[in-house]
Amino acid sequence: MGDARAKGLVAAAVAIAGLLACGAQPHPGETRAPLPSTGSTRATDERDAAVAEAPAVGPGSEESPSPASELDAGPAEPDADVSAADAAVPPPSIAQAELPSRDTRVVVPFTEHVQNHIRNVARREHHARARIVDGLTLRASDGSSRALVVYEFSRWESCVYGEGGDADARESCLHADAFSVESPRPELRECNALVAMRIDFAPPAAGAAESTGDAGYVVRELDAHGCQLGALHELALRDVDADGHAELVIDATRTWPDYQSRGEITRIDDAQRRTWQVLREDDLAPEVEITRWDVVLSANEGYAQDMTNASTTRFELRDVNGDRHPDIVMDVASYSLNGDCGLDADHWPDAAWRSPDGWGCHVSVAHHLARYSRGEDAWAVVR
Repeated sequence: MGDARAKGLVAAAVAIAGLLACGAQPHPGETRAPLPSTGSTRATDERDAAVAEAPAVGPGSEESPSPASELDAGPAEPDADVSAADAAVPPPSIAQAELPSRDTRVVVPFTEHVQNHIRNVARREHHARARIVDGLTLRASDGSSRALVVYEFSRWESCVYGEGGDADARESCLHADAFSVESPRPELRECNALVAMRIDFAPPAAGAAESTGDAGYVVRELDAHGCQLGALHELALRDVDADGHAELVIDATRTWPDYQSRGEITRIDDAQRRTWQVLREDDLAPEVEITRWDVVLSANEGYAQDMTNASTTRFELRDVNGDRHPDIVMDVASYSLNGDCGLDADHWPDAAWRSPDGWGCHVSVAHHLARYSRGEDAWAVVR
C-alpha cells in the first residue's frame, strides 16, 4: 500500500511540474508554417484514392485503419484534397467566444469550406487524415478570418505514411511504441493524437464568398502521452488572465484502452486524465496546464489486489496579490486504495470512505498557489 500511495504523490508532483513548465520552457510540440493554397486540384494517384475511400479514424468512427489492408494503399500525396466524407460527423459544437471589449472581431459560421481546408493542411502536416472535434471562426473588419480548432489523427496512420506507407514502414511503426515490461503502454495502432490548430485566412478576393487561404497556421499537440479522446468539455476563447487579450481554453479528458505488458507482469485498466489548458491565441503557447484528475487502475501479477493510484486538483482563479490579474489557488489530492475511494462527480476522494472489507481511502492533500506574471504572460507555482 505504501508503494501505491507514493505513486499517487508522484502523479500530483507531475501535475504541478507540468504547470511550472508552461511559462518558461521551450515548446517542442509547436509547428509553424506558411499555408500553401490547396486550390481545386485533386490527386489521381490510385494509392491516394484508396486512402481517401478508407473509413475515418478516431472515436467518431466504427473502426481504426488496419495495417494489413487500408494502409497497403501507400502514402497520401502531399497535395491531395480531403473531402467532408473523410471525417466523421462531429457532435454539436460547444465552442464559444467571449472577447474583450476592444476586440472587434465577430464569430462567423465554422463552414465546411474552412473545415475541408483544415483537413488538407492537417493531412500534409501529419501524413494522416484528421477528424475535427470542434472549432470556431472569427472574422475581422478587413475581411480576414481566423479559425481555432481541435482535431485528432491516428498515430499509426501518421507513422506508416510518414515512413513511406509500405510493408517496411508498417513493420517499423509496429515496434515504434511496442510493449515493454518496464513501461507497459497501448499499441500505436490504438492511439490518436489530439491537436489544436490556429489557422488564418486572408480576405476573400473580390466577388468570392470565402478566402482560399494563403496565410499561416500553428499546430500544437495537446497531450503527447494521451491515447484516445474521452470527451471535450470546453473549447472557448476568452480573456482568462485579464491582460486584454483572449486566450484559447481547452478542457478535455483523455483515455487509454485496457492493456497488458509483455509477459503479463502488469495490467493497466481504466486509465484516464482530464486536463485544463490555457493557450495564447497567436502562437498556442501554453500559459498554464492543470491536470484536473488522473486515475489509473493497475494490477501486478502475483498480487491479489488491484490498486488505484490517482490525483485530483481543485482550483479557482482569484487575484491574491492585488495586481488585477487572477492567480490560481489549487488543492491537490493524491490517493490510493483497493476500490473507488468514494469519489464525487469531480473525482475528489472522500477520506472517510471505507470499503465493505474495511479498506480505507488513503488521501494526502497539498495546497499550491500559481501566480500570474505579466512579463511572462503565464502562471508559475510559487508554493
